[in-house]
This record gives sequence, C-alpha cells and structure tokens, in this order.
Amino acid sequence: MSDSVLRGFHPAVRGWFQERFGEATPAQRLGWPAIQGGEHTLILAPTGSGKTLAAFLWGISQLAEQLERTPDLVGVQIVYVSPLKALNNDIERNLREPLAGIRKRARAMGRPLPRIRTAVRTGDTPQSARRRMVTEPPHILITTPESLYLLLTSPRASAILASARSVIVDEIHTVYSNKRGVHLALSLERLDARTEAPLQRIGLSATQRPLEEVARFLGGQVRTDGPEAQAQPRPVRIIDAGVSKRMELRVITPVADLRRLPGGSIWPALVPQVLGEIMRHRTTLVFANSRRAAERAADRLNAQYAYEQNEEGPPGSHEALLVDGVVKGIGMFGTGQDRGPFQAHHGSVSREVRHRLERELKEGELPALVATSSLELGIDVGSVDCVVQLQSPRSVASGLQRVGRSGHLVGQTSIGRLFATHREDLLDLAAVTRGMLEADIEPQYTPRNCLDVLAQHVVAMASMDDLDEDALYRLVGQAYPYQDLSRKAFEGVLAMLSGGYGGATLEQLRPRIGWDRVQGVIRGLPAARMLATTNGGTIPDRGQFRVVLADGETSLGTLDEEFVYETSVGDVFTLGSATWRAIGIDDNRVTVVAAAGSMPRMPFWRGELPHRSYYGGQRYGRFRRELAELVAALPPLPDDLVAPWPREADRVIRWLDRASALDEASARNAILYVRHQLDALGAISADDTVVVETFDDALGDARMVIHSCYGARVNRAWAMALSSAMRERLGVSPECQVNDDGILFRLPAGEGELPADLVKALGPEEARERLLAELPGTALFGAQFRMNAARALMLPGLKGGRRTPFWLQRLRAKDLLAAVLGYPDFCLVTETFRDCLHDVLDLDAMMAVLEGVRQGKLRVVTAETVVPSPVSAALLHDFAAVGIYEDDLPRAEQQMRALAVNREVLADLLADETLVDLLRPEAVAEVEDQLQRRGADSSPRTPEEMVLLFRELGDLTAAELEERVRGPWQGWLKELVADERVLALEWGSGDDLRQAWVALEDYWRYRDGLAVKPIALSEAAAAVAGPERPREQAREALLRAHARTHGPFDLSTFARRYALPSHEAEAVAEALLEQGTLVRGRIAPGVSREQLCDRKVLERLHRRTLQLLRREVQPVDGRAYALFLQRWTGAHPETRREGRGGLEATLRQLAAWRAPAPVWRGDLLRLRQREAPEALLEDLCREGEWYWALEGGAGSPSEARVAFVPRGQGGVWLAQEAGEEDAPDRSDDARELEAFLRAEGAAHAHELCDGLGWGSPRLVAALRSLAAAGRVTCESVEALWWLLEAPVSDQGDGIAASSSLARDLAAWREERDSAMARRRPTRRQRLRASSQAAAALLPSGRWRLMAGFGIMGPRRDPVECAAARVMAWLNRHGVLSREALEAEALTGAWQEAVTQLTQMELRGQVRRGYFVSGHSGLQYALPEALESLRATAERINDEHLVVLNACDPAFNLGLGDQSLGWSPPRLARIASNYAVFRGGVPTLAYEDGGERWYAPEVRDENTALAVMALRRHLIEPGGRCSQPRRVRVASWNDRPPVGSDAEGWLADLGFQREVLTMVWTP
Repeated sequence: MSDSVLRGFHPAVRGWFQERFGEATPAQRLGWPAIQGGEHTLILAPTGSGKTLAAFLWGISQLAEQLERTPDLVGVQIVYVSPLKALNNDIERNLREPLAGIRKRARAMGRPLPRIRTAVRTGDTPQSARRRMVTEPPHILITTPESLYLLLTSPRASAILASARSVIVDEIHTVYSNKRGVHLALSLERLDARTEAPLQRIGLSATQRPLEEVARFLGGQVRTDGPEAQAQPRPVRIIDAGVSKRMELRVITPVADLRRLPGGSIWPALVPQVLGEIMRHRTTLVFANSRRAAERAADRLNAQYAYEQNEEGPPGSHEALLVDGVVKGIGMFGTGQDRGPFQAHHGSVSREVRHRLERELKEGELPALVATSSLELGIDVGSVDCVVQLQSPRSVASGLQRVGRSGHLVGQTSIGRLFATHREDLLDLAAVTRGMLEADIEPQYTPRNCLDVLAQHVVAMASMDDLDEDALYRLVGQAYPYQDLSRKAFEGVLAMLSGGYGGATLEQLRPRIGWDRVQGVIRGLPAARMLATTNGGTIPDRGQFRVVLADGETSLGTLDEEFVYETSVGDVFTLGSATWRAIGIDDNRVTVVAAAGSMPRMPFWRGELPHRSYYGGQRYGRFRRELAELVAALPPLPDDLVAPWPREADRVIRWLDRASALDEASARNAILYVRHQLDALGAISADDTVVVETFDDALGDARMVIHSCYGARVNRAWAMALSSAMRERLGVSPECQVNDDGILFRLPAGEGELPADLVKALGPEEARERLLAELPGTALFGAQFRMNAARALMLPGLKGGRRTPFWLQRLRAKDLLAAVLGYPDFCLVTETFRDCLHDVLDLDAMMAVLEGVRQGKLRVVTAETVVPSPVSAALLHDFAAVGIYEDDLPRAEQQMRALAVNREVLADLLADETLVDLLRPEAVAEVEDQLQRRGADSSPRTPEEMVLLFRELGDLTAAELEERVRGPWQGWLKELVADERVLALEWGSGDDLRQAWVALEDYWRYRDGLAVKPIALSEAAAAVAGPERPREQAREALLRAHARTHGPFDLSTFARRYALPSHEAEAVAEALLEQGTLVRGRIAPGVSREQLCDRKVLERLHRRTLQLLRREVQPVDGRAYALFLQRWTGAHPETRREGRGGLEATLRQLAAWRAPAPVWRGDLLRLRQREAPEALLEDLCREGEWYWALEGGAGSPSEARVAFVPRGQGGVWLAQEAGEEDAPDRSDDARELEAFLRAEGAAHAHELCDGLGWGSPRLVAALRSLAAAGRVTCESVEALWWLLEAPVSDQGDGIAASSSLARDLAAWREERDSAMARRRPTRRQRLRASSQAAAALLPSGRWRLMAGFGIMGPRRDPVECAAARVMAWLNRHGVLSREALEAEALTGAWQEAVTQLTQMELRGQVRRGYFVSGHSGLQYALPEALESLRATAERINDEHLVVLNACDPAFNLGLGDQSLGWSPPRLARIASNYAVFRGGVPTLAYEDGGERWYAPEVRDENTALAVMALRRHLIEPGGRCSQPRRVRVASWNDRPPVGSDAEGWLADLGFQREVLTMVWTP
C-alpha cells in the first residue's frame, strides 16, 4: 500500500519513509493523493495519526527535486502556521530527523541533496535571527498568525515569501472560530496575492466540526473583476480520517461523598490521588482550567510530595494539606512549600521557562507538569503516558486535545484521568466525557465581517504600497469571513481610518490612511507601518505586567494588572511554581528576587475560565434528562453514599460507567445529587426543561434562580433581557449573576416580588430588542469597544516604543465611545454590537431557547421553595465567590456578608451561636417595640383601632393597655366589652390568676387551650367564636401568636403567662419547631440561655440589623465629612485641647503639615488649644521635643511654608540627609554658614555673627537661604518668626541669584557700590557695630544643621519611611482618599499611600471601603475614625460655629447645604482665605484678606453670628487683622457693599462706610 501512495515522491523521501515507518497511516494514505494533485486539502485525524507529516512530506519531496535542479534555490517554499509558539518550536525540532534522514538516504543513493533550511519566526525570535532570515531565507518557514502578518507588512521580509508554493495551517480548529482566525484569513489572502503562483492550502486538526465550515474558511474564495463580480469558493478536499482514537478514560471523585470534605475542601483528598497517578506513570501532564489553578495545583502537589518523601505520614494521606483540620494554601495564600519537582506551565510563564519545561518534559526528565491550554495543542510529548484533568474542560474538543497528549505516537492508547471537584462539576464532566467517547465535537463557526480586524489590515497594506480601492475590496472579499462584506461597511472602515468622522475630534480619530475617493486610491501615512506592526494582532491587551529579575533582563513571566494593583513592594507571590518577592513595581514591570521559604500569595488572572457552548449545553442537558429518567425510576435511596444501595441502582451505575466512564463514587454522587433535586422540585434542568425557582433568603430578600444549562453566553443574554423587563415592571433593577448553569436574581426586601412569569412571557423578539437597548450602557459593551478600537489601531497599546498604561487605555476608550455613539453607522460601534451579540453572548441561541419556550417545546417548571434546592444551593455557592479574599473585609462588612444566609443554614448558625454576635441589641429592642405597638405613633385613636390592637397582640392586661393606648381606653374598652367585640377573661389561680381582655375572634384559643372561666355569649357572638377545637391546636395558636408579637423569648415566660406546666409548654414548642415556625438557640445578644423566636421575626431582626450595618458602611455626605474633620483634628470648639499634653497631641496630628507661618501663629494652634499656645510651643522646641522646618521662602518669606516634626523623625519627612551634596545655586554666604555650623556645632545667632564677622541682615539672608532649603533649624520658635520677619541686607549677599536677570542686577549693584566703597565704614567698624546690634536684636536659641541624628533619627529604608508617613496622614485625616491627600500637596502621595494601605488593611490596621460620597476610588480609614465618622453623621445638627483657615487640614467645603440656596466659592489653600462652618456647612467665606466676602443671599442670625465669629478671630492677638485691628469688606457676594442690601445689615454689625467699602474698627 505504501508503494502506491508514495509513488510520486522523490526516491530519497520514499526510501526514508518506508525505512522509518513502513506503512502510511490513514491520514497519510487518504491525504497524499489530494495534496499531490495540488488540491487545497483539509485533514481531520486524531492526535498521533501522522497528519503533520502528511502535510509536510509532499512539500519536502518537491523541495528535494527542486534542490537537485537548482542547488542554490532561494526563498521560502513552504509556510507552516501554528497558533501556538510551543508547537512551532516542537515542529522545528521534529523536522530535523526527517530532513537529516532524507539527506542521508539521498547520499546513499548517490544523489546528494543540499540542506533544506528551516526557521522559526515568532514573537520570541531574536532580532539577529530575524535579520538572518531575510538575508538567507529558509525553505520552510514556521510561524504564527501574528508573525505572518508582520512579515507581510515588512517590504524586505515579505519579499522572501513571494516564492512560497504551499501554506500549512495546523490546529486550525483553534483559530477559525474567532477573530484570530479572521486575522489569519486576511493574511492568507495577502500572502496569496504576494506569491508568484496561487498557494496550495493545507489545514490540519484533530478536533473540528463542521468540516464544511472549516474548509470554507481555509479555502476562501476568488472574486472576478467587474461590477457584477461573482465570488467562487476555492474547492477544498476534505479528508476525514476520523477523530476516534483508543482512549482509556476514567472520571474520578476523590471522596466518597462530595458533601463531606476534609477540612471543608476537596484538595486534601484530591491532591494525594493525583500524586498517586503521577507516581504510577512515567510522565504525566496535569491540566487545569486556569493559570491560578495551575499554580495552586503545582504548589499543593509539591507540598504533598515533600510530606510523603519526608515520611511525615503514609502515602495518600490527607494530612499533608491539613493543619489542625484547616486546609493549607486556601484563599489568597499558597502552602509555603519551597520549589519541588512539579512546576506550572502557562502563558504567563516566560518563554525561557516554557521552553525549558517543554524540553525536559519531552526528554522524560519531569515526572509531571501542570499546564493550562498552553500545552493543549499539538506539541509532541511522546513520553507522556497519562493525562490528569482537574475539573471539567467544558468542551469535548478541549478534552480530546488534552487527553490526546498522552500516547501521542501512532497506535498508542491515550490514558486520561478526570477528577471532579463538586457535584455540578461532576455532572458536567460526565457529559463531556461521554461526548469524548462518542467524538461529539462542538461545532463552531467563523465570525463574519469583523471591521476592527479589517481596519488593521487596511492600515498595514496601505503602509506597504498604494492600494486601488476596488482591488482592495475584492481582495478582502476573498477571505471567507468577508465574503458578504457590503461596500457600505467597507467604505465605513475607510472613512474611519481616513478621519472621515470629522465631528468626533478626539485625538484617537486622527487619520491612519489617506483615501483619495475621486481616484479610488488608498495611501499609507507616515508612521502607519510602525503603528501597524507594533500594535498588530487580535489578542487584546489585558494589562499584563512583566515579571523580571533584578538585572532587568531575565524575564519570568507576566502578572494580571488587578493582581499587581493589589501587590506592594515586599509582597511575596508564586509564579512558575517558584516564590518571588517584589522589590519594585513600575508602569508595566514588576522586579523580583527569589524568596524561597516565604509564605506566598497565589496570583490570579481575570477572565480565563472556559465556558460551555450552546451545543455543549444541549448535550449536557440531554445527559441530565437521561440520568434523571433513570434515577426517577429507582426506589428510595439511602442518604449514605457508602451504605448498600438497592440492586436497581446497579443498572444506572453501570450505565454511567459505560457511557461516561464514571467510577463508582462518581456514579453514586451523581445519582444522589439528581435524586435530591427531583425530590426537592420534581424536575431538573435539561435540554427540554428550564426550572424557575423562587424563595426568600433569611433577610426576606426575594431570590429567583433560573436553572438553565445552555451555557453562560445564552444565560447572560437572557439575564440582560429579563433584567430590563423586571426593571420596567418593578421600577428597580434586581441584582443578577450568571454562569453556565443558571441565572440568579435578587431583589431586596420591600421592593416587591420577582416576576417569575416573565420567563415564559418574554418572547424572542422582545428579548432581542431589550438586549439591543441595554447593551450600549453596559460594562461589557465598553470593554469590547476598547478591545475593538485597539485592534482597529484607533487606540494603540504601544506608542513611541512604550506601552500605554492600561488604565489610560480604558479612559481613552471611554472618551472615544462617548464621542462616536452619536454616529449609528460608526464601524467600531457596529462591530462592538456584533461582538457582544454573537461572540461574547449568543443571541441566536437565546432566541432559539425563547422560541422553544413559546412553542412549548421547552418545558418551564416553576417552583416556590422554602430552602434552595440542591442545584440552586450549588449555584448560590458558586455565585458567593464575590471577591478574591475571604477574610479582609472590615468588621461591619463581614457581619453584613454573614447575615446574607439562606434558611437552610439558619439552624447551623443558631447551633454555633454565630447569630449572637451578629444581631444588634438596638435592632432587637427596636423590633420588639414595633411588634408590641409601644410607639406613640402606633397608639389606637378610636375604639375600632383598639379592636385591631387586640387582634394583633392577643390578650392584654389593664397595665399593658395603659402602656399602649394614649386615648380614653377605659371608656373604649367598656364599650367594646358591652358589644361583645372584646371579652374579659380570667385563667389560672392564686398568684397565677390573670385577668385580661381578648378579641372575640381569638376567644377560641383561650376557651379550648386554657382553663378559662366560662363566659355566656350571645348566639351571634358564639357563632363568631366558632366551635370547640382540639386543645393542641388552640395552644399552638397561642404560642404562635405570642412568638409573632415578641422578639426572642424564654419558653418559661410563655408558660407563666398562660399558667401552663413547663412540660406542656415544651410539647407545644416542639410541635412548632418541627413545623419550622419557630427556631431555637442563643439569639439575643447578652443572653446565655436558649430562646425561641418566630422565624419571620428573626428575619425581621436580621433585616434591621442589616440596615444598621449598611448605615455604618454607607458613605456620608460632604457635610458630615467636613464636620468629622473639624472634630477629628481638634478644630471644633467641643474637641479643643488644653495644656502641654493637649498641644503635643495636636502637634502629633499636624506632624509635617506644611502651612504658612502666619497660619501656624494665628490659626492652626490657637483654634485647637483652649489657652494661648505660644509659650508651650516654645518650651517643647527648646527642650528638643519638636523642631520646625522651613520649605521655600528664600527670596520671599511670605511664600515660605513651615512644618513641625518630632525629634528623631526628620528622616521620615525631610529630603535633607547627612552627606547630601550642596545645591549648586546656593550663595557663598550660605555655604560659609553651613560649613561653620558643621565645624562648630549648634550656635546662637550672636555667636554666628561674631564667628563669621557678619551683621544681622547678612546672617538673616544666609540663614533664610539654608532654612528654605531644609538645611538648618533652631530650637526656638521665636527665632523662626524673627527669621521670616527680619530685614535683609540691601546687597542681598545672602541670597543666591536664581535667574539671569537677578545675576545681572547683582553685578550692576556690585559695580555701583564699588564707587561708594571709600565712604563706607571700615571692616573693623562694621564688625563692632554688627556685634552690638546682634547682642541687642538677635533672638535666643541655638541654630543647628538638620542633618543631625537628634532631628533626622536613624537611617530608615524607604518602605519604613513610607509606612510612617501614611500612618501620620491617617492620624491627621482619619479617612484617606485621593481627594483627602490632595491637601498634603505632595507629588505621588496617593500612589505611595495605596501601596502601604493595602498592607495595613491586611494587618487589620485600617478598613477599606467607600465612606465619603464624592470622593473617588478606594478609601481607607482607621477603625476609630470610621466609628467617629458614623457617629458624626448621626448628630449632624451641630450648632457650633467653626472658623477655619483655608490652609487648615480640617478645611473642607464639602458639598454645601442645598437648602441654604447658595454655593460657596472654591477657596484656594492660601493663608488669606477663611470660612466659617456650622454643622459642617460653610455659612461664610472670606477671600483674599477680606477683599471678597461670600454668604447666603438670605441673611439671618446665623450669617450675623458667622461674621462676628470671624471678625473676633481675625482681630485676636496674632490674627490677620490684629495690627491694626481693622476688618474690611471690599466686596459682598461679588458686589460693592456700599449701596447694596448688605450695607445696612453690616452697619448693624458695627461696620462703617469708607468710600465704597465697609470697615470695622474697635
């Protein structure tokens, strides 16, 4: 047979093949004739069937013949395209053997052949290899779709492709159904147009359906010229060698019962079994569905391996991953195990590591490798003899590809072990495994008319050469995805690229091409090629950060943007199964060092989990239906999965084994899961059934779960349409979550009921219209638009050789979308709709489902349950994963989450006393008062309402009526008794005798349940009371009524009230407990004994507690925040401090706060101390406890800012450090003074004058220069005021010239003064005068360099300093946000703070949340500040007036009070601006030293008090208007006060007219 198939091959090729393999495989035998005939060929064959050689060998044979004729043959002859870099490298290695064997065979035959050159061109190819490829082209080029695009967009590189005769597209199933394939289809047409002769196209895959669709994608079509151009598909021969291969599959459940897991996790049981499989085989590939799962699996396998190798326990023990019953490596952290034999391979591991792992795996050096889809495709790993799959791969195609990695060689059996981790996963895994055994591959279809991909190729082609518009349209139309592209859509892309949408003037819409519409010519613009090559491809930028070693070159892989944002310098994480510590994080790179032995965090990557397709959902539903039918026929089953089952169950177990390869534990878990669901609802979702389940959770919130197994793409679209309809009906939007198995809706209590009828009522057409209306406003639409705009080169991710930060890409995309939404035909908007409706969502499938519902082909089962059914419980567990971490929530938020429980677990919470800590005492008291109608607003106002009171509360005594009824209840009661509407009853005896009144309708409870004295009733009243009923029924009614109207209560209380023996009361309670009406446990806070409570009352207590907790975490408005700041910082009159201790507390809170000196003297300290602070501050500084530091003001003292720092803390805040080099622009005097202080140490001012021979003005200038640079300070605060106020020398000899003009002036002054030198006193005279002046005028206190240890403290690392700064900011502001830190006026303060705050949150030092409305992004607060903030919000009506300078950290105008009818101006943070607040609201603003005053137009007593308070503050000693004491009003609300309505009003306050202003003087 081989002879006939190989007849046309070169003799050396034929001889080598026969010697090496002997017989051709079916794929080769069927494929070679078509390939030899020059036909386009698509080969479908199982993994390890030799299809790759089938595609290559004929081309190699032709190459051999050409090389015999033309030994110096130049140019690429065969182009091999694979979507995976690993496969490309593998193919290049695997070609070495046949090429070497053929050459050897040819030499033996006397027909020596030149070497057939091969080369790999991918993104990992070094530049030197790329250059060599152009100068010495290979005969066989191995590349990826993206690299082929780049080659075609390079004039020199594309030239080597002109000689190509065939192109091989391997693993075609991975690209033809997505945009990457669309991109490749256009590249194939460009390649075909570039070659000298039409290309032969060969496609390969082990899993592809439908073959006709793949063939059309591979072949494309040919368009003829002319106006009536017709498209003719290129014929493609389909070679279906089948996908069946011998497989040994087994679905394994690692525990007997998936409901009962060791430590509450499946991993302690699963990992030992996976390790056992590894140890039983030579080489094992372990597949996980995500990169995080792969890293975690490798980490746990290493921990288990170390445990067993160290003989800490027997092999297979669960204890390796358990510590005192708690699972290791759960949540955000790993196990802490150092590097072991098992490593992770995925796309975020660097290429060097991936290549090493692939080589070691192929050579059999690794016992196992944990991988994602990165090793799913056709890499040849012949030594792998077992594949382990963790959880369902979600698709048959993926499962076949993965299991096919074992037994990869021709004729070998593939061994697969598939492990289930929970019950829904088990059913999905069973359905997928069944599909694998039946080769039921999911069909996929090519996206059509992707306009973003087209735009990218148009720019790339135009950058190469001028394009004819019609020719370009024909070329594009030859690619199968664009066969029906309309001319209008094509021209819309050209319009966008050429800037045709001129109305949208954003930068991103700059032209990328030139389009001559008259001539029909498209031309490239400068830099178009750079744009197209640096931003080419379809894989979207998801914000990955490179991870590199400290050398900056060695790459380890990539991390997700969101994970990096939650990572700080010093954090330890796992990547590639190794542990690393971050030592640096910049815009796109994380620098690390090895951190073996540290406890690492597990990284995460967003949006990488696989989803079930609609076809897969139908198959899954079919399996569920068949299993449910078998299970429904079984007799009752024991709940114990280990106990013996009825023999009838064996048939179902065997069926699951035969059809889906389930082991017995898996089969039993699956059967019992389905049985429990059928018992709960009588139905299970399937291919012909949708289940709608409604229930209330324990908080009374309505929940609705739609059990739909059609996959997340269908469910998400359906959920969006239903949400729209529900919002329209209810007036509110329900919360919604979606996964592959269903949809969850949640509506808060009091908002209505979820309309389950909409599931049937919503038709496909209405759903489609609602979906179209909803999409543009969704995050999904925005994200897809960003990716499409990037692909279309409208938002380049790389610019100028640097990656655009991901957050900036998002921002620009948002701006661009807002600009172009006004253009309904804008191509990117159209493409985003297509993307969302057909690629991300599945609109067609959703409409098919809804049409099936409308026609009755799909059954909709509606059920209202008390507790969630098993399937709903599983979905709720999946939906509960709302965050990455489980234990990093603030206390109030933790309690909120704990309260969101369903009724099924309520008993467990009561048993473990969790509710005792959750319920708030105030909630219990408040609800009790409401239930008992004790509030004044619930008091009956008429006799009729009094009857309702009896009906609601039951029996009431005279004392209880007195407490509840404010009106003349005695008269009302007498009237009601006379009318027999209320009855007076007595029961009990002696001390237990009770007299009470009851409503006639409730009389039967007492008559039949208690020994009440008989009452003679009229016939009519007796009829209302009704016939006698059983005693048990009457007593249950009494207890039910009592529980319904009380909070948690003791049963003994009930028994005493109704004179019942305790055992009889207990019997009644047991009956209601069994019915589920009551719950028992420790419920009320502070009560140690068991209590009873009505279930609905308990839910009400939950809701009220939840409301209280939500109020705690709800953000406060700007008014409350402003008042909080005043109280927190001590600026409020009620929080002012006194004495030395008070001043020290104030200084600690204001540490390193930079404010102008007048603000420190007149405002900051005076407003926080009850007495004058000047003397106390002077003492603290002279004792060396605090130091002042100056910033700026060398040339202008008014610009100087002062800060106070505590002893030894200067190094945290000040840039100055010992040994810092002198600033080059410092004056000679300043240098001389600094040298003197460094040599002599601290000195008084007069000592400095004497030692340097200077006068006071010259010393002032030099000191001011050094102080402004942060180089010197003094132990006296009075010296600071002297320094800023003292005059300087006319010569300015102490101040460095800071500009060319200043230097020119100084030179002119020096020249001028030289002429007057003779008239000046001698130096000796000047020195004597200077010394005398110094002794009389200079302040006391020693001056010193800031660089001393006493001020700067010990040397600290940057991280320690940053942590200290952030803690000081927290102490100052209480709540930190980006806006709050703007007051610090420090560059990069927020970025520095977030890094530290993340760590502090993990340590429990701060809380994270959204606490202040109007502040953006994350906010962090000290726990005590949070409590203070909430307390302030509750007492917002504060009558105190608070005067604040605009430079005060407490100064915050907040949101204002809209009820005042005015909006205060935004005052700049300068010393001359003030505001007066009342209750957090600004009531008066004072700007620019009184030039402008602002207040509400309606002037009342509050405004007058504010004016007087500000005036009093300004004229106090040290105040801005204290010298002279004069307060001026130049403008009132932007109008001159004189002649306005304000004139008389100000005159009443003591202001007098002065020209056009008003002035107050004492």
